[in-house]
Parts: sequence; C-alpha cells; structure tokens
Amino acid sequence: MDTNQINKGIEISPPELNTSIPAPTIEKKVEPKKNPSAKSVGKKDATKKSNKTSLNNETDTDKSESAIKELNQKVKESKTREVREILNANPKAIDMIEESEKKLLYVGPSGWRVIDIIEGLRNGRLREKEIVSHIKAAKLPYKKYSYDEIQALLKQKIPFKVINTMMTVSK
Repeated sequence: MDTNQINKGIEISPPELNTSIPAPTIEKKVEPKKNPSAKSVGKKDATKKSNKTSLNNETDTDKSESAIKELNQKVKESKTREVREILNANPKAIDMIEESEKKLLYVGPSGWRVIDIIEGLRNGRLREKEIVSHIKAAKLPYKKYSYDEIQALLKQKIPFKVINTMMTVSK
C-alpha cells in the first residue's frame, strides 16, 4: 500500500513550521547572540523565580500548619460533622490528628468511619449483622488495630465481630 494512501487527508507540517518546537531553539538558529550579558540576566530571572517559588512554598507550609491546627481544634471540640468533611475532602489528613484516641474514631471509609458505626449502634439505626455485611461487601480498608486500640473500640461498645471484620478487610 502506498504511503500517500495511508496518510490521505492527514496534513503533516514540516518541522520548521511546527509551532510545538520551543521558540528559543528557533531563535538560536536564526539570530546570533547580541548581548553576552544576557546569560547573567537569565540567571537572575531564574533566581527570582526560584525565590518566588520558595516564598510560595513557605506560604503553603503556613497554610498547611494552619489547616492542621484547625483540624485538631475541631477534633478537640468534637465537631464531628466538620472533621468528616475535612477527611472526606482529604483522607490523608487523618494522619495529622494528634490525639490517638480521637484519631481512632475517624478510621475507615467515608460514611462508615468508626464514629459513624458507633453513632449508628447507639441510636439503633445499625445492627451488628448489617455493619459486618456492609464492611465485607465494600472491602474498603480500616486498619490493623493494636491491642490498645481494640480495647478502646470495645470500650466504645463496638462488637468484637465488627472490629475483627474491619481488620480482616484491611489485610
């Protein structure tokens, strides 16, 4: 088969007309260097850019520290709805919760966190069998709990079978 037949209807630009080639490469071929100090100006511009980036990183760090403080304040004040919203938007934020017992409450997938299970059991909305069935079906990880964490969960009246199921799906 002829290559003209294969490429029929497809326009191919020659490389010198292709706009995706970086402009500096074309300029170097067309124009000779006029100003030998242009390199140093470019370096200064690059330094300015890296300083701006550094300032932005500091600002981002400040924002992160502020967000962590805010999250921990909401945890301390037991503002569970707001903490859930933060964790739903950024699940890794759970690692920033400082109090280990409170952190334990927010382990698990959205809508089925430990705190959701505790609330569901307390108000009679959820039963052990339903929780176990949902956890098995969803196959979303919780965590491998330590002995102390299991004791804390049992103290919160979470049935051992539920805790065991959480750990089983987290393998």
